[in-house]
Amino acid sequence: MTKLKRLMCLFLVVAMSASVFTACTKKGGGSSSGANGGELAELTDEDITLSYTFWEDHIIVNALIEKWKELHPNITIEPQEFATGEYNDQLLALGAAGDLPDVFWILGECDYSITNGYLKDMTGMWEADDDTKNVLASINEYKIGYFGTDYKWTTPVKYFPTAAWANKALFEKLEVAMPETTWTWEDMEKSVEDMTQGEGADSTFGMTEAYTVITWYPVASDPKCIGEFGWDGKEFDLTNWAYGLNLEAKWTNEGYKAPVDEETLTSLYGDTTFAQDRGMAAYHIAAWWVWERFWIKDEVGVGRGNIWVPYVMPHTADNQDSVTNIAIMDFGGISASTEWPREAYEVLKFFTWGAEGWKYKLELYPTLYTDDGTNIKIEKNNMPICTDDDIWEGFRAWHPDDSDEYGRGPWFDYFIDYSKTCKPVPLAGQQIPGFSTWLETYYNGDVMVEDQVINQNKNANDFVDDLTKTANEENKQRLKDIEELLVTE
Repeated sequence: MTKLKRLMCLFLVVAMSASVFTACTKKGGGSSSGANGGELAELTDEDITLSYTFWEDHIIVNALIEKWKELHPNITIEPQEFATGEYNDQLLALGAAGDLPDVFWILGECDYSITNGYLKDMTGMWEADDDTKNVLASINEYKIGYFGTDYKWTTPVKYFPTAAWANKALFEKLEVAMPETTWTWEDMEKSVEDMTQGEGADSTFGMTEAYTVITWYPVASDPKCIGEFGWDGKEFDLTNWAYGLNLEAKWTNEGYKAPVDEETLTSLYGDTTFAQDRGMAAYHIAAWWVWERFWIKDEVGVGRGNIWVPYVMPHTADNQDSVTNIAIMDFGGISASTEWPREAYEVLKFFTWGAEGWKYKLELYPTLYTDDGTNIKIEKNNMPICTDDDIWEGFRAWHPDDSDEYGRGPWFDYFIDYSKTCKPVPLAGQQIPGFSTWLETYYNGDVMVEDQVINQNKNANDFVDDLTKTANEENKQRLKDIEELLVTE
């Protein structure tokens, strides 16, 4: 059983909002009450109200609230939605006022929530809940949401795998064979370079990126790595990071990567439409949401002759047994100050990762529409976190199959099945204490290493020792800060 020792007021940099805030709490990190003798306690039969805070998801949340009322008529859910641009500001303000919601999502970097004492330790409930045995394998194996402690503070609430989206139409146009779905990293490098052809406005590019190979390569090449920058669960080793950054510099400076700046785009095409929208880029590295929010739209997808299919993040030929992959994961937790931790845990589970809630989502999504008439299953199509076969079969049915007129079915078959069985890990800020501070103040601050390598012709290998040392120092200091806040009884 854990609790915060004393009143703590900390000034923390919240990377997503780029501002400094003061947050004070009277207590936090309390016990994971709600689990008795290795079993989950029964939910209360009292009439209670629980607040639930999230961002930009009100359509499905409001629909799920109606289902929740049928199951738990005595537990009222009070939803509170904030836009992503103001979410962290609002959550920090609620924390400072001592009015944290009972259940809340965490936008971007997670460790500010634990160091401010916002989160209830849910270890006992998580370990007593049989449903937690049936989630994405990495969550339990890699202790995701534990922040390097022995306690479960947060858990993923949304899951968007990253993919190398390939424009099938461009491969057909250039008469180049597409890689196998079981490709290697070396296959990807060769394909990117082979697909870079032509000159001027007729140029085709091998790659555009929302997430760079700098992020991908350490996980792709090292079986021990479970996060960005060579993170193995205990420390960083940036050796393989250096290869990724040097490759990024090569692709940028030798023209394999499509331009994104307005001046170059205008000089090439006469306007600022991106190369991938024009059908002039072979791959786009991005999260799963690119499919439902972008590529299927006629004006940039099939309506312009672009036929996008997903490839899984490849591993190097000597690391093909690994199924660890970078994903975009949003997290949630329950408030340290909630009077009803057992019930709050159940709300978090039902509305986000649990199979019961997902069963209702599969029923509800096809019936719900945004204000512009878009079906919500397309607009908010994050993948399940539970691994129940029937949930994934229902999810798979929303996407191109063997009947697809563009022949996309086999790629979606492979990618969705892999996304269920692989071991996804979040970006570093969501799982590694101290990372965001190091990234902002040192990597992107004092050193500006990517600028030096990409724009000043430096070699990333020359930075490995210093960056590894400083990243590990920051992590260890933040872990020490966390441990000083906690006591075990």
